[in-house]
Amino acid sequence: MSDVDQELHRQLSADRFLPLLAHLILFALLLILMWDPVPHTLLAAWGSAVVGVSLIRVIVWDRARRGKMLPHATARMARLTMLALGLAWGVGAAFAFMHLAPATAALIILGLTGLIAGGLATLVADRWVFPIYAIAMFLPPVVVLALIKPGLFDVVGVVLMAIFLAFSLRLHARAYDGLRQRLRAEENQRTLLMQLQASVAEVKVLKGILPICASCKRIRSDGGKWEQVESYVREHTNAEFSHGLCPDCAARDWGTTPRSA
Repeated sequence: MSDVDQELHRQLSADRFLPLLAHLILFALLLILMWDPVPHTLLAAWGSAVVGVSLIRVIVWDRARRGKMLPHATARMARLTMLALGLAWGVGAAFAFMHLAPATAALIILGLTGLIAGGLATLVADRWVFPIYAIAMFLPPVVVLALIKPGLFDVVGVVLMAIFLAFSLRLHARAYDGLRQRLRAEENQRTLLMQLQASVAEVKVLKGILPICASCKRIRSDGGKWEQVESYVREHTNAEFSHGLCPDCAARDWGTTPRSA
């Protein structure tokens, strides 16, 4: 798995406690609104499902954050937990709508849209977690409003809910693609920087005063060892040698003049 995928999964499991707090606060506020018209057994079951799944999400995602899950297992776990959380909210709201007046039901819908908007920011690191969560949350209420209790809202209200869901899914897809492209660009920059640093490290230059023997012309290295000029230069630079005879040495040693190459 690439560094981009690993970073996406790290970001996905990073947010845990803030979403939990948001879910608990929202349900507490909605509980005040629904206390009288909705049966308490339904509220207890709905609240237990929301709180229970939210706590499971925190525990399981914390294990993923601490590296106790493989990246592909983290993605699968995130999708399953958010599916369960979306259904907990959506199914509970759908049953509650059977007992609510239009004004109170509208406030419930407003709360759900707030959760969807929050998920756009916290669930952007995976392509499918947010769509699963949003559809699971909105589909049961839409079914109730469109088929079972159509008089609660008019057709325009149901259509507006569907449009909001479609736009949210589209925004999430664009945000995910943008995040992935940014992480890929950062990974390419890090790779180029490492290659540049490696190239700079390979470049060797000779500078300063070189201790050279006046007789044999060998050079003394930093360790005190006397080396041939070719060996020393080859070790400290990227230069290579090709041997030949200069005109003076050719005339002195061989009595000839070397031909031009």
